[in-house]
Amino acid sequence: MSHPVETADSATTGRSEPAVAKTVPRYLRPAFLLTFFGVSLVLVLVLGLGNMIMNTPRGRFGGGIFSVALALHHYHDVFDTLPPGTVFAPGLSPEQRFSWAILIEPYSGWGQRPGNVEPRPHEGWNSPHNLRLDTYSVVQYREPERDHERLGIFSGDLVGIAGMGGDAADLPEGHPRAGIFGYDRQTTFSSITDGLSNTMMLSTLNVSNRSIYAGGRDTVRGFSQRPYLNGPDGIGSVDRRGIPILLADAAVRSLNSSVAPEVIEALATKAGGEMVPEY
Repeated sequence: MSHPVETADSATTGRSEPAVAKTVPRYLRPAFLLTFFGVSLVLVLVLGLGNMIMNTPRGRFGGGIFSVALALHHYHDVFDTLPPGTVFAPGLSPEQRFSWAILIEPYSGWGQRPGNVEPRPHEGWNSPHNLRLDTYSVVQYREPERDHERLGIFSGDLVGIAGMGGDAADLPEGHPRAGIFGYDRQTTFSSITDGLSNTMMLSTLNVSNRSIYAGGRDTVRGFSQRPYLNGPDGIGSVDRRGIPILLADAAVRSLNSSVAPEVIEALATKAGGEMVPEY
């Protein structure tokens, strides 16, 4: 014989009521709680990782400078040398020639140059024909979040480091003041005896150049006067968070404009034999 379950009401009133199973709300069930806390943990980790990445020099200064580094390394893989600072053409001065930027683009992975306009190095970078080149890759050479007006549609912010001295871009290979880029010289990784991680390859300009494809000082400079950063040479940045530098090992670092001049002097040369101070 079955007996009804006695409830609190039946105990006080004498009436028998059927038992009612208590249902745990869904949001309190173990499976839901595990899923909720799991998703929350993932979000925290993702957001935290995102903030960490954005706070690194590569994250703060955008992926452009790193993608240029990869293109330079790919070029070296193909030719066993980095590109010269300018594309030699008979009768043209370094300022009239194309820069190193036009040489690395076929090895960049940014895609094929659209349209039918191909560069004509013998005409110079600013010939009527070459000014019709597509600007699809120019963004790779620009520092993000610059809000000042640029000098032209090909204007860029990156500059190849030529070494120490106003004549650094003209120095012969093997000179102790020479850096990675020269107007005519080419650099192999094996010639960077100071070490790839101790040698500056690129930095940015505090005023954008006329064109990233222009040879000469627009895209290749040495350090000639102190202060070296945000000083008379025009190498620096408008970004208050620091000045990006690309080392030859493809690492992106950030320098404060007040960094010790000895640091710049050591990083700018590729075979000067200097000890790089802590920075």
